[in-house]
Amino acid sequence: MLRLKKVKKLDNEVTAEFYIEDTSECGHIVIDINIMDIKEYSMPSGWETDFIYLAHARDSIIRMIKENDIVEERLVMWY
Repeated sequence: MLRLKKVKKLDNEVTAEFYIEDTSECGHIVIDINIMDIKEYSMPSGWETDFIYLAHARDSIIRMIKENDIVEERLVMWY
């Protein structure tokens, strides 16, 4: 599970903070709308190698872009 917060579209980018599980430290992600992929990111301390969370953050933001429904916060869960 992760939480996307402060999701914002500016020009050809969508930026967001993401919080993994119940952590208080956030990671950051920037999606380039032109290529529909990650332009830059940072992971929260202790989670630097858990890229499954980054992939789910990316996929959720790309889904928002494709659906033209960019919301400021979103809970992302999977099983």
